[in-house]
Amino acid sequence: MSDPHEEDLPPPLQEDSFRRAFHRFALRYFFGRSGMRPRLLSFGLILAIIAQVALLVRLNVWNADLFDALDRRATEHLLWQAGLFLLLVAGMMVANAVQLQLKRDLQWQWRCWLTRHLTANWLSQGRHYALSQLDTEHASNPDGRIAEDIRITTESAIELASTFLTALLALFSFLSVLWVLSGIVEIPLPGTETVIPVPGHMVVLALLYSAGGNTVALLLGRPLVRATDLRQGHEASFRFALSRARECSEALAMAHAEPRERGRLNGLIALIGEVWQEQTRTLRSLILFSVGYGQIAPVLPLLVATPRYLAGAVTLGGLVQMSQAFQQVTASLSWPVDNAQRMAEWRASAERVLALRAAIATLGESARPNLYGEPVEEGGIVLESLVVRTPDGRAATPVLNERFAAGEGVHLLGDPHATALLCKAIAGHWRWGEGNIRLGPGVVPVIRIANPWLPEVPLQELLCGPGAGDPELMAAALEAMGLEALKDKLTEAEAWDSTLPEGDRQRLMLAALLVRRPEVVVLEHPLRALAPEVQEELFGKLRQALPEAVLLVSGPLPKPLPGFARELHLDPADAGPSRPVVVPRQGRIAAWLQKRFQPAG
Repeated sequence: MSDPHEEDLPPPLQEDSFRRAFHRFALRYFFGRSGMRPRLLSFGLILAIIAQVALLVRLNVWNADLFDALDRRATEHLLWQAGLFLLLVAGMMVANAVQLQLKRDLQWQWRCWLTRHLTANWLSQGRHYALSQLDTEHASNPDGRIAEDIRITTESAIELASTFLTALLALFSFLSVLWVLSGIVEIPLPGTETVIPVPGHMVVLALLYSAGGNTVALLLGRPLVRATDLRQGHEASFRFALSRARECSEALAMAHAEPRERGRLNGLIALIGEVWQEQTRTLRSLILFSVGYGQIAPVLPLLVATPRYLAGAVTLGGLVQMSQAFQQVTASLSWPVDNAQRMAEWRASAERVLALRAAIATLGESARPNLYGEPVEEGGIVLESLVVRTPDGRAATPVLNERFAAGEGVHLLGDPHATALLCKAIAGHWRWGEGNIRLGPGVVPVIRIANPWLPEVPLQELLCGPGAGDPELMAAALEAMGLEALKDKLTEAEAWDSTLPEGDRQRLMLAALLVRRPEVVVLEHPLRALAPEVQEELFGKLRQALPEAVLLVSGPLPKPLPGFARELHLDPADAGPSRPVVVPRQGRIAAWLQKRFQPAG
């Protein structure tokens, strides 16, 4: 069944800039098939921000009225000002609470949509497996990109957008206040009696002060984007290495390879440490500058406007209001500086998400989802001029023109790599090569490997798939494969990977074949944990239970095999010449991503 979040994957992004690429990808959620909820949440968030800025402007006016009343010693107005202040504070509390609720709802909804969207395309048509075979930086650590980078991308994008809108509205609102309060200052020309009227001098001062501060801060913070990008990549590699060590703990212990693995982990954490120090140096410079910049901002307008206050051109309330408006303007104009680190983290994560999506899309272009051709009415398997290749274009098998009739058992021998890839290709899990694999109409091959996927679900679901099955048939299949002890556990869900020994797990996958009765079965090194005589017995039962199925088995097996009268040898010396894999044009964004993530050297 296809996932509703899965989409067709043509080249997804054709623009040649990161900004356009991200906007196009983001707008799929806000203006795509997600319904009205994203737009309603966004509209509500914008209204909450407008209300918040309007209350800030009104609070600025309240400060002017309060200090003017104090300057006039008009005590009769203080009670009214106190009541108005409580109303303003209550309004700001409500506006901020509503804004937080809407913002977090939008962040979570967008993250869920993007996670489902990318996961549906990653875990579809074997793309997750195909990506793991590619030697490309774009497709590395997809789990980290989906879990962590999507979280940072969505949360930071909404946070940055909301704070930017707040800063923009506050800027224009308080610029007008500052312009009116600045009045007109007359500046005499030296040596003459001519004076030049200068309106809005405090606005000019605020713009110059902010421009200088932002320029210095951006120059100091320029290395932060690269350092953050590198750190997130190294962090993802470190998490992956830890997860890999946990998954392979038994093999690691049996090989006594702990010292080597510790050395590799120490090397990865050392790389993180180098980038951490680079980030620290950049942030230290930014903090040194930002502290001084922030402390000067509230004092500078008071010093500049004090002569006008002493001359009676501006009231005490106007002086305080002017100082607060100056701070609001400079704070709004300093938004890029204040958010430099968060923007760097967001951009690095967004680039990684876009790169993974571009890799999935490029994979969809560069090879067929499988090598299947038109079905054959008479059933069985037909290989027509089939050459299975590695992802880099090397031929792994010779040209194959074979026919396996229904009920035939075939033992694949020869080069282990070639037989493994042929098994995956026939099962529909390998996409590199040319020629055709033709199956009977509606036939879905079933592949079984030595270490099968056994999720923690009820045992009956492992045997017959989702939905109800025949308990008697399942019990008979378990008994036939020597798993009588599991007949009473059909409805139980356990961690079968850890509770069952390797031999029982392999018996269980054969029992599932007896229940599902597929028409084509591909077995890749299926029973290596069992003794030769046990393998021969189980294969005999499988052949007897599935007399019309095509059974293909690779790997060393006991001989003679019951029901396997045919052998197919794959010699790597017979493989054809290498052929570069031709990837269709990916569009400018894919080229940009490739250049952006090209490893140094």
